[in-house]
Amino acid sequence: MSITRDRMPWLIDVNVFMTPISHTNFNTNTATDINAIRNGYRSSSGAQNDSISFDVILAAGTWDIELLHLKSTNHGIFSVQLDDVAQGTIDAYNASGTYNNHSSVTGINISTSGKKRLTLKMAMKNASSSSYYGRIQHIQLRRTA
Repeated sequence: MSITRDRMPWLIDVNVFMTPISHTNFNTNTATDINAIRNGYRSSSGAQNDSISFDVILAAGTWDIELLHLKSTNHGIFSVQLDDVAQGTIDAYNASGTYNNHSSVTGINISTSGKKRLTLKMAMKNASSSSYYGRIQHIQLRRTA
């Protein structure tokens, strides 16, 4: 039995504290930080090219990917990828540390329904940042059309 596009979910929540499909130095869970919505975050090591990947099932259509994340003086730029294709970036640098930031990559076209590999990679950084840290609290994918 196949699932038709209209029966597939329009909203997908990714629990960043669960075991990812793969990661490179994105393995520190801080699950006791009361300043963070969801009480914590998953952190990279601060090295360039740290990454984390999750498999998601997406219907054909247009999607937005939203990160709930921290920003700080030592944070990098998230490269948001689906099946190793860059979809956009999210800059996590800020002149002071802030929790619970919502940032999105929008208008992502998915041509065929099925399993996709969502990867966040810390390959770049803001010129003002001192490192490549990434700290994610939650990931949500929303189909918009």
